Amino acid sequence: MKNFYQSFKVKVNAWMDRVILFCSKKMVQFNLIRQPRLRRIVISFFRWIGSLALFVKQFPRLEAYTCQHALGKFIFLGVEKIECVLFLRQIDHELNDVDLEPVGRVYLWALPKQVDRWLTEGVDAVVCDLSRTYPLAFNTNYQIKTPIIIEQVIYLPDSAEAFLSGSKFRELRRRIYQAQRSNITYRFSQEKSDFDNFHYHMYLPYIQKRHGDFADINDYEAQWKEFQKGGLVMVCKDDQTIAGSLVQSAEDFAIGLEGGVLDVDPDLLPKNVYSLMFWACIEWALAKGAKRFDLGTTYASRNNGIFRFKKSFTARVESQPRFIFPNRMILMNHPSAGLVSALNETGWIYEKNGKHFGVILDESQDLAHDGYAKDLDRAVGDGLDGIVVLKPKQKKFIEAPDKSSLQGIK
Repeated sequence: MKNFYQSFKVKVNAWMDRVILFCSKKMVQFNLIRQPRLRRIVISFFRWIGSLALFVKQFPRLEAYTCQHALGKFIFLGVEKIECVLFLRQIDHELNDVDLEPVGRVYLWALPKQVDRWLTEGVDAVVCDLSRTYPLAFNTNYQIKTPIIIEQVIYLPDSAEAFLSGSKFRELRRRIYQAQRSNITYRFSQEKSDFDNFHYHMYLPYIQKRHGDFADINDYEAQWKEFQKGGLVMVCKDDQTIAGSLVQSAEDFAIGLEGGVLDVDPDLLPKNVYSLMFWACIEWALAKGAKRFDLGTTYASRNNGIFRFKKSFTARVESQPRFIFPNRMILMNHPSAGLVSALNETGWIYEKNGKHFGVILDESQDLAHDGYAKDLDRAVGDGLDGIVVLKPKQKKFIEAPDKSSLQGIK
């Protein structure tokens, strides 16, 4: 009987994988809809279907792990081992590795009670990756619901000059003028030789050096398929290609997928070469007539370097429209002051009804307290819709009062 169940579960999961892949493809397809409200509705529908398939895959039990960290004891449920380490690295940048011990499997319908039990037994935080369609509620004091990854999107004006105007891009303008004087140019390519050069001599070494053991690398075949749908923006100094980015476009939409920098002595490259590559992609998108330029996915936390870099180009935070991901729940009852501080420093992003809010953990009970003006200003500057203040058993959403102040209204 056990063998029959395991065989049946494998077949069901394979069916659900096909459903998830179908929904992901439809989300990519309908992301080209120009009308923002209709685009969100259609993508949300296929995201819901895909999330339902993910729930079937997760049913009936999820694997749990525990670990002890300086900030407290953690339980991870439904989270891949590598993702457990990456989560802890987001709140502790000095962490290199951690010992994870298996706890066993937990039935989904028993999860809320099991979480309560863990938190009363000395666990400081339970981190769960659950399908968006998971139907049960939790009863913990603090609940951070983050989408794991988000998209950062620039809404483009009609010209490069209009984009660069104002004091915000004074430094970028200086870099561009300096690059032009140094004979740095860019070109668009669909040549296989350029793709091979990019993949082996730019992308692979750049990602491996930047992320080390935690690098999430796309293989040659996967990147080749994406390349065939668009091409490469290649940044050149004199006659040598020094950086590149995979790009695609359709109608008024363009996207930059993955980039890399030539694997040579950094002293031989111009300073801020990655910024110059980003600008080359923006110029290419403008030349294609794009009004939305998608900078790609980023972890849903504001204190990581990739998010900050993309934010510097006035990117707006949006729901990612390409993959079916679970929600990540961070559940706590009595977190230590150190853990609260670390979570606030990480700058988690909370998603609600397609809007995105910066998380502020506040242990006080006074929801009438209104001293969050600086937090709200920072959230708007980071491309968010506002902030959510989480207090014991309470949450308060504060949206930006002047929506016209947001770069690129959705």
